[in-house]
Amino acid sequence: MAEQKPVALDPRSLSARLWTYQAIRFPLASQGALIALFALACVCFGALTRVTPGAPPLETTFVVLIVVFLLFFQFRVADEHRDYDEDLRLRPELPVPSGVITLPELDVFVVGAMAIQIVLTAALHPPLIALLFLPWLWTFLVRNDFFDRDLLKRRPLLSLALHLVFMPFVALYAAAAGQLPETGALSPALPVFLGLSAACGMAMEFARKCRAQGDERGGVVTYSGLWGTVRAGMATASAVAGIVVLGALSFLATGAQGGWYLPATALGFGAFLAAAAYAERATPQRANALLGWVAGAAAITYLSVGVLPYLVRAFFSAAA
Repeated sequence: MAEQKPVALDPRSLSARLWTYQAIRFPLASQGALIALFALACVCFGALTRVTPGAPPLETTFVVLIVVFLLFFQFRVADEHRDYDEDLRLRPELPVPSGVITLPELDVFVVGAMAIQIVLTAALHPPLIALLFLPWLWTFLVRNDFFDRDLLKRRPLLSLALHLVFMPFVALYAAAAGQLPETGALSPALPVFLGLSAACGMAMEFARKCRAQGDERGGVVTYSGLWGTVRAGMATASAVAGIVVLGALSFLATGAQGGWYLPATALGFGAFLAAAAYAERATPQRANALLGWVAGAAAITYLSVGVLPYLVRAFFSAAA
C-alpha cells in the first residue's frame, strides 16, 4: 500500500477539495450515470429472472443504487493507492499527488461508505452482506496489487483479468438483491449476466487505454503501447462482440421479445466498427471516438437487458 509523501495541501475546505477530486477522477455526470444504469440493470435483471418474476421494490432499488455507487468509489480510491507512486512520478497534476486531497482523507470516506453499505444491506436482507464482502475483498486486493506488484507489472493481461473480477462481484450483489429477499434463491440465468458485466468492463478498459500513434506518454501503460494499435483495436472489437452476444443471451433470459434488443445490437455493431477503424488507422479522432462508442454500447446494452424489459413488462401488465 502506498504511503503518501509530504505535499503542500490545497487550502480550500474539504468539501470543495472533494468536489474537485470527483470532477477529475470520479465524474458524477458521466461515470455516475453509467454506474446508476448498471445498478438498475442488475437489480431489474435479478427481479425479472427470479423464480417468481416481478418488479424490484423501491427500497431494494434505492439500496442497490447507493451501495453500488459507493463500491465503485471505493474501487477508485483503491486505484489511487495502487497507482500513487507512478502518478507522483508521471502525472503529478492529478488531485492526490498535487495535494488537492490526501489518501488518508479519501480513506475516511471509504470507511464511512462501508458503514453506510452495511447498514443499508442489513436493513434490506442481512444474508446479502456475505455477497457485499466479495467486492470489498477484491478492492482490498487491488489496493495492494495482490501482494505481488512486480508480477502484475510483468503480466498486464493478468492484471486486467484480476481487475475485471470486481465487475461480476458487484453485479452478483446487485442482481441478488433483486432475488434473495423475495425468493431466497439465485437464478440459473445469473452467470450469463455476470459474463456480460465482465465483457463490458473489458471493452471499456481496452478502449480507455487505446491511444493514437504518437500520443503515448512515457511510463504510462496502455494496450496500444503494449501490443500495438492493431492488436489493441482488435482486442477491443472482440470484447464488444462479447457484449453483443452475452447481452442478447441475458435479454432472452428475461423473457423479453427479441425486437427490443435491436438498438443495442446496432450500437454494438457501431462500436465494433469504431474499434476496427482504430485498428486500421489509429488517428487521434478515431482513438477519441472509440471510448464513446464502447461506453454507448455498454450503456444501451444494460438498458436493454434489465431496465427496458422491466418497463415493457410493467407497461403491458398495466394495459392488461
